[in-house]
Amino acid sequence: MTSLAEISKKEAYSQLLAICERQGAELNRFLSEVEGRIADDDFAKLREMVANLMGNGHYDTFVAISQELPELKPTWIVSTR
Repeated sequence: MTSLAEISKKEAYSQLLAICERQGAELNRFLSEVEGRIADDDFAKLREMVANLMGNGHYDTFVAISQELPELKPTWIVSTR
């Protein structure tokens, strides 16, 4: 078994944020691609599902990392303090 090189917490968090941002962008592209191609009520359900995925998972992750390492805080997060 080969040993993996260690990375800093900051680098690991930075990579996680980048993954979440890419996933968010992909989900937004998906919604753009299907909008107008399916029934409005079906699209509303899809949009709500995507919002739940991004809001319940990604946003909490962004906030937790931003609180621990403020220098990694994305510019779009509004400060609550």
